[in-house]
Amino acid sequence: IVGLMPYMLSLYWGLAIWAVMVTLLPVPMPQAFKDAVKLSAARGKLWSIRPTTLGALNNMAVPQAWFSHFYAIGMACCTALVLVCSSTVHAHGFSRAVGPETYVALTLFLLHLLRRLLETCCMMVYPADARMHVIAYAFGMSYYLVAPLSIAHDAFYGPADQPDSLGGWWASTAGTGSDVMGSVWAAASALVSGIQVAPAVLQAGVAAIVGKAPLMGVLGVAVMIGGFIIQYHSHRVLARLASGSTGKAGRKAAASAAESENASGPGMQSEHAMTPGRSGSVTTRRMAAAAAAQSGQAAGNEDKTDQAGGRSVVSQSSKRQQAAPRHGGYQIPRGGMFELVSCPHYLGEIVIYLGLALLTWPAIRPRLMLLWVVVNLVLAAGPTHRWYHTTFPEYPRQRKALIPWLF
Repeated sequence: IVGLMPYMLSLYWGLAIWAVMVTLLPVPMPQAFKDAVKLSAARGKLWSIRPTTLGALNNMAVPQAWFSHFYAIGMACCTALVLVCSSTVHAHGFSRAVGPETYVALTLFLLHLLRRLLETCCMMVYPADARMHVIAYAFGMSYYLVAPLSIAHDAFYGPADQPDSLGGWWASTAGTGSDVMGSVWAAASALVSGIQVAPAVLQAGVAAIVGKAPLMGVLGVAVMIGGFIIQYHSHRVLARLASGSTGKAGRKAAASAAESENASGPGMQSEHAMTPGRSGSVTTRRMAAAAAAQSGQAAGNEDKTDQAGGRSVVSQSSKRQQAAPRHGGYQIPRGGMFELVSCPHYLGEIVIYLGLALLTWPAIRPRLMLLWVVVNLVLAAGPTHRWYHTTFPEYPRQRKALIPWLF
């Protein structure tokens, strides 16, 4: 089975790309299939305009806060893979199966997953009635299991008699006996030992890349870090927009009206940002109204009269609130890459996977991952961009949806 992994992983990405492409393009496919794919991107502000042609399937949803499950399971898979590679490199050195570029790519991807988990749990606030479709959840769980495995080289899935392969690692640590529990315990012990050697292996991998200075490797690392910065900054802008509009007194109520739009992930991206939102429910609208009322009261209390000049002095926070019109709990994001595109957190995700593809060049699966991320986020960014223009008549016309100056 391990020997079939390269083919199975490539088939996974090929089918995922095909599903989104036939949905985006005017090709003959059953409308029910296209609507099912669109449902995977229906969350946040787009939940209210999701396809409604699939009967009971339309409303099958889970809490949007479950986005954290994706990153948790992705971290578990990627961590195990990094530790296996650490043990292999420590014992046999870098090889075709585990090269320095692959090892550094896996480590950077692990850091990406950790950052996204922390952002989802600590920065983003999901209202209790925020939902994502079960199709998105199911695909997301599979995505973050498959993604780390797809970064590994084909040779890593070689036969058990190849010492630097996954099968070789298992044979040398867990053995081939019938004692299943003993084998699992031995493998777990080997993973723990991998923690001790991982820093040294990573240092050696970085030194190998810098030493031979391959253009693709160095460029890939730089591009991935650039993507991290773009995505994190975009999430910070959206989080501050949500939590800062009412001040400390009204933050909890504002958070109840906040919505998260996640980027990096599967059919979603997610997965990846938080905007003040509305779910369409009466409860959310009431809480949003309460937040607005608190905001207005706070602004009123901040207005002071200059006794000497007889004029009203309005606080800077009040001016900012007046300058940022809200529609049903939403505001227009401003600053950073938001001045160029409506979804810079999606753009950051694409840049991250572009760097991953460059770093592992010429491996095919990271390029398939990049292609899927692009078509998937085009599927999500287009409706989001149109929603902004429909909701805000004053929305900046020069902004594109996803790619600056192009789309």
